[in-house]
Amino acid sequence: MIKKIKYVRPELYVMMLTNAQVNEQEYEQIIRAGVDDYFLKPVSFNRILLHLDKGLKQRENRNLF
Repeated sequence: MIKKIKYVRPELYVMMLTNAQVNEQEYEQIIRAGVDDYFLKPVSFNRILLHLDKGLKQRENRNLF
């Protein structure tokens, strides 16, 4: 699903939050699918906000070119 969304809207910033541990191979698949940030619960709200801010700035920078 993420690959399809990123194909249509590559500028979207995708964050994934889960409570399940993933192995290295699964993590690589998640990132290759287009997830920009991956978080394992529990995670602080401030950390999510910082990463969201970073992602939105990256999107703005891509749109400048």
